[in-house]
Amino acid sequence: MTTFSKFDTLEQTSPSPLSLLFTEKQNMEGVELSDYQMPSLTSLQYYGKLNPTGDYILPNAEKMVKCENFMVLNFVESMYTNFKNYMKSAYLAGMLDDSNKRIPFLSLSLGEYVHPLQSYEQHLQELSDTIIYRIRNQPTINSDTSEQIKNVRTFENFMEFLKIDMFSTHIIKNIPVTLYNFLKSDKVSPISTGAFLDIDEHDVNDEEYKKEMYYENRNFQFYVASAYKFGFRVCKEIPWRLVVDFFSPYTSKAYHGKNKQGIDTVFEICYVNIVHNVKKSVQFLVNTFNKHIEQNKHLICGIAKPTSIQEYEHKMFELFTELYCREQNITDVKIELNKRKVKKLYKVLDKMKLENYIVQQLVHEC
Repeated sequence: MTTFSKFDTLEQTSPSPLSLLFTEKQNMEGVELSDYQMPSLTSLQYYGKLNPTGDYILPNAEKMVKCENFMVLNFVESMYTNFKNYMKSAYLAGMLDDSNKRIPFLSLSLGEYVHPLQSYEQHLQELSDTIIYRIRNQPTINSDTSEQIKNVRTFENFMEFLKIDMFSTHIIKNIPVTLYNFLKSDKVSPISTGAFLDIDEHDVNDEEYKKEMYYENRNFQFYVASAYKFGFRVCKEIPWRLVVDFFSPYTSKAYHGKNKQGIDTVFEICYVNIVHNVKKSVQFLVNTFNKHIEQNKHLICGIAKPTSIQEYEHKMFELFTELYCREQNITDVKIELNKRKVKKLYKVLDKMKLENYIVQQLVHEC
């Protein structure tokens, strides 16, 4: 699983005076772009989402500041500002071709910043509505939709429906319930991780635009090399995307200019409160079932009453285990083995071993 990876390091320096720009430009023109190791989308799949040890991470909200009406990590704001001023100085000095203004004048082309946890809440709301819609309109238990609704009148019926309708067809893999699988899915924008910045807003599949505005732009090599100089890498397939190189000496210097603690505090590990994340997933199931009861009570046959998470607290970790494993497309046999192990640890009230098992055996290895 690809996580933060240390890019090959070339010599990186602090911004030089304007008088040295021409010398630097000449030096940059003599270096192949490959030497700056423009990272590919494949290598960046989990960049900013997992740390080097494989832990799921979130940007520390306390270290976010505004930059051109967008929220970025505090030290990235100074890195970007220095990079932008450097490019502008080079342009004013007549060093850059002015036929294409896209590169000389950098500008963050981004909408409103959305933190991954905020995206997760929005995702759960949409997913809840989707599940209720499928109960009402996507018959899978039998051919009669009304009969299907009649059958989903207890929480156990509800979980059975999910197993047949969403788990067995692997739909759940693409619309995860658990925070961990959500964070590494494509539903979390790379920009929200704090590890990326976009200076353009365009269709990433428009190869002609990339070619005309970037790859064949006479300023492109200077742009890539200058980005590297200020602690950024340019994404190979999306040339307007700047990747924060957390292993860059310039990044380290910028970080310590804004923060007293280590750079690892930029991100928060999601395992700090495992019980909270487990409970959140199970609470989602309970809330969705109750919403179904409320919206479809006139169609349900027999007595159907809302439930509460307290009624299923003893099964909370088992339910989470099943959810997580289904999202990972784990076999039924392995799911049952994991559930039995979790149930056993819960019975003996060994909280530490239970939490370690979820992190090490489920989240890290599945």
